[in-house]
Amino acid sequence: MNLLSFDPSVDPELFFNSAQDLFCIAGFDGCFKQVNPAVCFTLGYTAEELFSRPIDTFIHPEDRSATRQKRKALSEGKPLSNFENRYITKSGEAVWLSWTSVANPAQESVFAVAKNITARKIKDIEREAVLNELSAEQQALKELVYTALHDLRSPIGNMASIFNLYGQLKEPSTAYREPLKLLKSSIDDLRHQIDKFLDRLAGHELKNCNRTEVLFSAALDRVKQTLYARINESKAEVISDFTDAVAVSFDQTYLDSIILNLLSNSLKYSRPGVPPVIYLTSRKLDQYIELTITDNGLGMERSVIESRLFRLHQRFHDHQEGKGIGLWLVKKHLDNYGGKISVSSRPGKGTTFRMLFRK
Repeated sequence: MNLLSFDPSVDPELFFNSAQDLFCIAGFDGCFKQVNPAVCFTLGYTAEELFSRPIDTFIHPEDRSATRQKRKALSEGKPLSNFENRYITKSGEAVWLSWTSVANPAQESVFAVAKNITARKIKDIEREAVLNELSAEQQALKELVYTALHDLRSPIGNMASIFNLYGQLKEPSTAYREPLKLLKSSIDDLRHQIDKFLDRLAGHELKNCNRTEVLFSAALDRVKQTLYARINESKAEVISDFTDAVAVSFDQTYLDSIILNLLSNSLKYSRPGVPPVIYLTSRKLDQYIELTITDNGLGMERSVIESRLFRLHQRFHDHQEGKGIGLWLVKKHLDNYGGKISVSSRPGKGTTFRMLFRK
């Protein structure tokens, strides 16, 4: 019994021309041979215009290579199912089409039917954009929380160092004034930083680049105040020269965090018995403002710098305080604003961090 039968009263051409889906016949030469009205309606071209030039010229440039590969497979006898690509309409708009095609090698022709899936693709793209934005916000929130938890350890450490000084005071009645003043300043600094992070979270400012004109000298002063006890205890010398580039357009919180983390590392990983000397310089480049921080500390092996320096939870010296977060944060802050960071270092000869802030 023949299951495929046709009613001779049904006109195949009427079916071809009245279908809502896009029907077409193309030759192995890459040109349309026949199209139904739905093709003309969707693309905005007349049949004559569609026949006048190769099919590739109607396809979105980014999809032409993949389409040619599928067309080649068709000519080799492999049917095509649910292949999606974009065509450019006569008005310049992109439409998404989903194709099912089969070739007739004897006639060197391809019979194809397509559905217009533009509405669905737009929804998919919008949904993906929303998910990407949400993912970016979650990542930014994670980075901000890391920043808060990590950077607030320095003021707390500062206060702990001050309390240690009390045990060494021989004349508390006269010597308490300066330590108490420093203690109050450290507590105020701690409260100020917490307030900044809470305000940013409450105001949903993570979506926006909070660029302001930040003076390098002011940022360094804030950091030196936070690290006051550590700098004094280590007899460190912090030398700066910001005459060539006095300021940068950047997030103040993140710039403070960058300088804080790098100065903390220089103090933390100084050579035993050698007072730290830390140089900070800035200069203007074509597209960037460069900030360089150099120390005379322990330094690092080249293999460490190239493989895992800026990864999370990486430690490079046997130091109890190190949590492997600081350098990861520094790179994240710069990445968020289109900046760059590079490192040069030699064991026992110190380290130089070179940061580029986009203008």
